[in-house]
Amino acid sequence: MASEAQKAVLIGFSEGLLAVGVDQALKLRELTATADSDGHSDETARDLSEKAVATACKKTIVRRDHGVVVLKTIAGHNGTLLGRINAAVGTADTPENLATGSERVAALGLEIVASTDPALAVLVKHTRVTAAYFGLLQTAADELRSAIESARARLTTKKVSQGEIDVLDGLVLHVLSDIIHVFAAAQDLDGTIPTLAPIATRRLLASRNKRKPKTEVETTPDPM
Repeated sequence: MASEAQKAVLIGFSEGLLAVGVDQALKLRELTATADSDGHSDETARDLSEKAVATACKKTIVRRDHGVVVLKTIAGHNGTLLGRINAAVGTADTPENLATGSERVAALGLEIVASTDPALAVLVKHTRVTAAYFGLLQTAADELRSAIESARARLTTKKVSQGEIDVLDGLVLHVLSDIIHVFAAAQDLDGTIPTLAPIATRRLLASRNKRKPKTEVETTPDPM
């Protein structure tokens, strides 16, 4: 504990200032630990999400392609219907596009199954396709959509930003720097004031005061 004489020269320092520095330093440590944990969680979430989406894509594309074969069998040489089928399929270059194309194929299939056109009704009967069949394709597309949304939600959860850490880091550095420099200045008035020098930030928080070198007294050897 500082003596009254030491307190008298430690102007600019108080227990309150020290408490602020310690409190902010603890918050900084907590934020840094959270950021490190978030980084690991992101990698895990990304792996799980990619696997879930890949599994859903595989299931959906198999059902979509089979549904397209069935529809083209029904269409036969009907150019108009074949054009509608090809337009419905679209592309599968992204999971979202695959889901959209599969939904369109399912919708077209349900439309054809429910058609009252006599020629189509006969073809539907011979292929033994039902609304339930295209319902399975719609279900697969829904599951793919769900996997995509789940992956997006996992990776957009609010994380500790580097900006937050930088701001708090700067505040802690500023407070600790002020405390160290107050002690350094007080040492010129009272040599019993201890030197504060955190190892991790010694260069940044070095005293602003240039310490005067001790004057060496030249001594003359005694004559023999």
